[in-house]
Amino acid sequence: MSEIIINPYTFASPPITYIQATQSSSVVYIEGVANKKIAGEKCVNSSSLLFGKKITNIQFRGQRQNDIGGNLSAKHYASDNSVKYTYWTIVAQTLPTGESWVDPGTGSSDVAFATGDYFGFEYDDTDLYVVSYKGTPASRFDGTNSIYIEVNEAGSVTTDTTQDMCFTITVV
Repeated sequence: MSEIIINPYTFASPPITYIQATQSSSVVYIEGVANKKIAGEKCVNSSSLLFGKKITNIQFRGQRQNDIGGNLSAKHYASDNSVKYTYWTIVAQTLPTGESWVDPGTGSSDVAFATGDYFGFEYDDTDLYVVSYKGTPASRFDGTNSIYIEVNEAGSVTTDTTQDMCFTITVV
């Protein structure tokens, strides 16, 4: 009698970390509700390095200006700007006053990215502002498969196919 052994274990893909770090210009989360921006990176198509992936760690390059109130959050948004997942929320006053990586050190159990989804960083107060950074065109994340996106409080969208948000993400 022959015995068949079936392996009951499946192995997940190892986590991959992407860093888009070289900055050339800033994005300002401006004071006043009407100008508050969500800035981040959009999954344009199924060739995007984000497509079908879940983010397990997310950081951005930024700083605060002066003393500020409110919170800063990292979120996964659907193409209709609704929130699919919140990675973390921090008190904005804890941001550094000089440019550096902001890493709250939290994990996540994100949902997989679909075409049109994006991750973004959002400031929720009307005090002064928070600054984050866009990367240089020579240092693209994955070509035009993922692009920089800004969405203001009114839902108006601005994209940039020549630059990316500065970020560090780990995906599975």
